[in-house]
Amino acid sequence: MAFAAAIPVAEKRYQRRMPSKVKTRCRLNRMAEEGTWLAMVRNVSNQGIGLSINRPIKVGMLVAIELPTNPLETSTTRLIRVKRVQAQPDGKWWSVGGVFAKNLTQIELDLLRVRTPNIVPSAERRTTVRHTTRLKRPVPVIRIIEEGPWLATIRNVSIRGIGLIAERPFKPGTYLTIELPVAGGKLGKARLLKITHLSRQKDSPWWVLGGSFLTRLTPDEYESLV
Repeated sequence: MAFAAAIPVAEKRYQRRMPSKVKTRCRLNRMAEEGTWLAMVRNVSNQGIGLSINRPIKVGMLVAIELPTNPLETSTTRLIRVKRVQAQPDGKWWSVGGVFAKNLTQIELDLLRVRTPNIVPSAERRTTVRHTTRLKRPVPVIRIIEEGPWLATIRNVSIRGIGLIAERPFKPGTYLTIELPVAGGKLGKARLLKITHLSRQKDSPWWVLGGSFLTRLTPDEYESLV
């Protein structure tokens, strides 16, 4: 099926995207968002986080939490995969442990420590020491159950993000999983993607999507696409 010419977009990204030579379609799955609840950050390291959330969630779910880790913004959204859940005695809060989909950088962790002073001396058994704090943040909870798949064609790509032409719109802020073609034309492992912009192609039922990966592509993955 032929696509209309893609809408030109001026290049303002930190990392320039290269046109993709791959014409094979990829598959998109939308990760449905359930709602927003209050969470308290109990401890954090560059790899993981401990939370108290005012509603039960399940192991394996994805949780998007806003953390003050960006010096230029009030907060940055981080995606966490839940590894353990335990009800607290009051029956109103649940202790949650999870790992970041993308590790915090040392700069982000240092900034978080400055903004959230350590409240308890650490008796730490983890390989990465966690900073103990009390930080209240809204937590959008995203179900791991996926809707789809829908088809899309790769328009351009960098190790940080991707441009797509898709058969349906996805609002900015939507989380998707995307299966990218690898060597031999097969689809590789699913990658987490956050949609950052959307525009409709002129006189066409197709949509131009732009998104950022939560973890960068490996050199091999990138080379297979360009």
